[in-house]
Amino acid sequence: MYSSGGALRKKKVKLVLDYEGILCNPALDFAWYSYKNLVSKETKEKFPEDLIKIFDEYDDVRWEREREMVGHSTGTTPLVCDCAAAYDDISDHELISLAQSSVQENPGVNNLIQFAQEKLETLSIVTNSYPALALTTSYKYEIPSTNVFTHGYQLPRKELDKLKRVTNDWRLMDMGGDNDVSLNDMSLKAEAMRRSPIESLKPKEELEVFLNKYLENCSNLLQAYNAEDNGTITSLKKNELKLFEKVKDRDLRKALKYIFLHEKAIMGGHRKVDVLKTIDLYGEGIVYLGDSIVDADAIRFSKYGFAVNCTNKHSLYDAKLNLVLSDFSALIPLLEDISEGKFEFNEAKNYENSDMKVFLPSEIKQNFDYVKSINNEFKQELKRMYKN
Repeated sequence: MYSSGGALRKKKVKLVLDYEGILCNPALDFAWYSYKNLVSKETKEKFPEDLIKIFDEYDDVRWEREREMVGHSTGTTPLVCDCAAAYDDISDHELISLAQSSVQENPGVNNLIQFAQEKLETLSIVTNSYPALALTTSYKYEIPSTNVFTHGYQLPRKELDKLKRVTNDWRLMDMGGDNDVSLNDMSLKAEAMRRSPIESLKPKEELEVFLNKYLENCSNLLQAYNAEDNGTITSLKKNELKLFEKVKDRDLRKALKYIFLHEKAIMGGHRKVDVLKTIDLYGEGIVYLGDSIVDADAIRFSKYGFAVNCTNKHSLYDAKLNLVLSDFSALIPLLEDISEGKFEFNEAKNYENSDMKVFLPSEIKQNFDYVKSINNEFKQELKRMYKN
């Protein structure tokens, strides 16, 4: 567990966490949770679950095909669900309320965050989730907004400074009637709304036309990818570009391009790496924890890229370690030794305890199915703890 010989050099460790599955219980997939609980039956008939699931498959497949050329960045499905919500006239207020009521931290997260804030260089959250989820946690633990990256609009530091929270949670503002809310909560909601694309996805008539054609084109692309029909793939990609130009409303066209064409609103795949490079250009000091396909690029980029309670093959194969956790505070001794310069990868198994199993890359490659099954076992146990 400890390196031998010579003086130990402390490392400037930057801990970066995904949200759903890492900070928040893996039972919560907020994109689908909001779709199922808020979107009307009529809108679901226009944008059915099966069609969005096909898009979700397309999203991952296209990322796989374009990964090495840093092309398409997976993690787009939550933004499609945002489009369905916007078409249904669901407000950010409704989404924020649902997000705040559905967040449930994984065991030990409070201790992990406290350790990181006291002992490590920085703590950041990088997630493709709806903004209010990560902000609910960041405001609770006073993690700076400049260290929180979500799907939606990527706000410059100057604007985030303007939206920064009021730290006095005890001051109350009378909003009339019985609706007294803390200024901190008001600040959270204002920031979540500014990050969210919901209000920019209008007019709904044009949004409907675009989304129907876009999802159809992506479905056709999935078929072409699976058939390895390069000619059709090229044709469909050109058609995709034309769909944006057919949107007449200038503001909606700009928003849709930002989200789906330029992929600035996505926070998965290589878009996560773009953020990590602003934290640590070469990833040498980054400890990244992720649990799904959207984290694979970030895990590969980070020197300490760890797949946690993960069943995705890309993230597992790219992981420097696979950590299987029932309590996230079990990770603290390992992080402490990284920061103290005492950690050695070949001695990582020494950190195993009753709340954490450790799998080395060699073990993952040699016995992938077994490793995946243990990860799934721990993840399902956490899911059973979720109360909604």
